Amino acid sequence: MALTSFWFLATSPRYYIQNLLQVPMVSLPTMAGRFGLQQSWGELQRAYRELVTGFGDAKGFARGEYDIDALRISPDERAMLKRLQATGLLDVGMNYDLGYWESTAEKGISSKVAKVNHAFRTISRQVEVINRVSTALAAYRLQRRRSPGQISPETGMDNEAYKIADAMVSQTHGDYSHLNRSRLFQSLPRMITQFRTYKMIQLSLIARYAYNAFRGEDAETRAIGRRTLAYILGQHAVVTGMLGLPAVQAIAYVMALVFGPDDEPADGERFLRRIIGDDTYANFLLRGVPAGMGLDVSKYIGMGEATSLMPYTDIDLSSRKGYAETAVGMMGPFVSGVLPNMIDGMNQIRQGDFYKGIETMMPSGIRAGMRALRFATEGQTNRRGDQLLSPEEISTFDTIAQALGFETTKLQELRRKRNDLWEFEKYFSDRSAELKRRYTRAFRDNNRNEMARLRDEWRSLQNARRRVGFKVQPLSQLTRAPMEQRRREARTIGGVQFTPSTRGFVERLTQ
Repeated sequence: MALTSFWFLATSPRYYIQNLLQVPMVSLPTMAGRFGLQQSWGELQRAYRELVTGFGDAKGFARGEYDIDALRISPDERAMLKRLQATGLLDVGMNYDLGYWESTAEKGISSKVAKVNHAFRTISRQVEVINRVSTALAAYRLQRRRSPGQISPETGMDNEAYKIADAMVSQTHGDYSHLNRSRLFQSLPRMITQFRTYKMIQLSLIARYAYNAFRGEDAETRAIGRRTLAYILGQHAVVTGMLGLPAVQAIAYVMALVFGPDDEPADGERFLRRIIGDDTYANFLLRGVPAGMGLDVSKYIGMGEATSLMPYTDIDLSSRKGYAETAVGMMGPFVSGVLPNMIDGMNQIRQGDFYKGIETMMPSGIRAGMRALRFATEGQTNRRGDQLLSPEEISTFDTIAQALGFETTKLQELRRKRNDLWEFEKYFSDRSAELKRRYTRAFRDNNRNEMARLRDEWRSLQNARRRVGFKVQPLSQLTRAPMEQRRREARTIGGVQFTPSTRGFVERLTQ
């Protein structure tokens, strides 16, 4: 787990930016549903300014120091933060998911790895402190302003305001303790469920306020639930678009299956883009305002993958290969992410592409930096070394975004178009091969009705190819399939098939 978290998160600037955006993307709209948007944002800004003094200097921040007593806040607010700290809600956070490297050696590689891992966990913890202290202070003060209660002599704080602060921190940043994990997650190895806890926190937050919005115990609870849902979903719709909302991708995929064109691979985003009709508007609507302005962050800070059963791979049970890839994807990010990158990188090195191989094997932040450097010097190339974009076609903005681990709308669109081309090519190839197999079988069985039906399916497939711009395959490719099978069967020696180029080799094998 420590290796995986280091590989995916530690060196990536995007990870820390994502973490810091957790407050404006989740905590702010949740508080706004109860206290109003303007007041909530005002108190959060005030809390941000005041929490800085707790870190001391830059060295103190790097060492993981945080002194609540150094904050210029009231005694009851200080008591509230210390109570949250004692319960583990103030600074534990995602560290539970990051893993740790345990070393008893004072020197050597293991000791150095432990120090590096400790430094990463420390910085991550400090980011969590920023998020949780700002949220707790803002929520406590907002509740005190709305309904000031008596300061309890036993606890030294307003107990009702503390409950609100506790709820805001646990609901929007999460309680990562083992006791708070779902029974399913408790029963599975932590390597498999790594990085999934926060998605569960997002889902539970949406489910909680959706329930309160319609089944709340009183009118005020229902009103708060409706406002909170509107703020959370509205915030994500603006920043990450429709695809950044929970379950939208799955719903769009089902719509593409049911209402999309026949004889085409189903894809939710492609289906929605066709309905919208204009790529510029589609970027704003589907991926948010930043994407419409050139920077696509929808994948990284949205809730689009919160309902994904397997965020590390696509579910494909249509073939043995698809089943194997799905099974690997179920094993968590180390097995489905780190190890494949290592193997892929070694294969590229063996094929002579040394730089790309090393790049693929690097932790995510270093890999993003190396890729940005490659974009700036040699442009964008594919695995065969073909140049797809020259350095002049990749802007400085594209390069900087890549170095930070993000993707500009321009490069995201190019990746999507290449993926569309690959999907269509594979779909048409697989569909043609399937129709040929079925036609050959029908020919052998002398099933003329089935043969006629398959010819109609072939024509429909060619109409689909023509519609999307692919070259049409003649009907003779289908009708010649039985003859081609007989020809292949005739090219057999001792049970081994051959081609004109391999005949001599097969003859030697079967002598």
